[in-house]
Amino acid sequence: MTRLFLIFFLSIIICNNNTNAQDTIPRNIKNAIDERYIEKYNNIPAAYLSIYGKYNNISLVDLDSGRTLTYKPNISLSFGPGFGYKWFGIDLSLISFGKLDENTYGKTKKTDIQSHLYLKRFIADFVYQDYKGFYLDSVLNKDTTRKIYNQTTIRPDIQQQSLGGTFMYFTNYKRFSFKSTFSQTEFQKKSAGTWAFGVNFHILSISGDSSLVSHSLKAFFDSTSYIKKVSSYNFGVVGGYFHTFTSKKWFVTVSLLGGLDSKKELFTLEDNIERKDTINLSGRLQARLGTGFNFNRVYFGVNIIADGYYFTNSKQEYGTVRIYFGYRFTPKLSKT
Repeated sequence: MTRLFLIFFLSIIICNNNTNAQDTIPRNIKNAIDERYIEKYNNIPAAYLSIYGKYNNISLVDLDSGRTLTYKPNISLSFGPGFGYKWFGIDLSLISFGKLDENTYGKTKKTDIQSHLYLKRFIADFVYQDYKGFYLDSVLNKDTTRKIYNQTTIRPDIQQQSLGGTFMYFTNYKRFSFKSTFSQTEFQKKSAGTWAFGVNFHILSISGDSSLVSHSLKAFFDSTSYIKKVSSYNFGVVGGYFHTFTSKKWFVTVSLLGGLDSKKELFTLEDNIERKDTINLSGRLQARLGTGFNFNRVYFGVNIIADGYYFTNSKQEYGTVRIYFGYRFTPKLSKT
């Protein structure tokens, strides 16, 4: 599967490079966007309805056996209207639904801010998370997805906090538009792709009143995994490739980003013994996906942003899924 995914991405890159070689930018737009590829919706207000779903999974990996224990929060979907004009946008999540039974899966308190700023040449991402209250979703063997423990355990004491940011420059900003897919303030008229690269930082803390490996799970894990708290500090580089395919007013955007960070971790075991990890490397993987229809007045689609940080014996995987339907109050397009 991984090889097929890489071959697919390499094919996209080769096709994009061949297209760019045959289609040069005219001199009159040398320092601006290429209007054959991108058209802007300037000074046009829009209203939309959105359904948002977020997830935030934290895992502990036993280094001896390779078994993985994963906790999830019990959170709901949100639905509500939004309004956008130029660079400004606001979403009002007025209705919540879809939360699991709290008697079985517990209750989660959270603050989750994930902001994505798409500029002409740059992308800036910011995340702040504070979750308290998780439930045990699965315990998996190293080489299989088979669950070896099927009982749901509620852990209201487990708390996860993270703070992070990413700043990236993308090379083909004259022909590739992030806004067309992720904020709908532009329209990608022709297929195009771009490389992106930059820097990121991520601070993560996971803690509980007792070991993250509950008493009923200790038979599956080595005692060195009986961790009560883990803190991780990461800073590094990130880069990857984005591509948008278009067919008339329909579009599909795919991307894959990889990162390599310098990492320092501090572990506290259940007997309050602290253990420091030497500075080494951690990995990051992010995917942005989007598909939909973008017409003058009406637009709709689905966006997915999935992020993952992978440490020595822990990992965090989080993201958002958005389904939206929008309407622009004037159908007229204005050129840059």
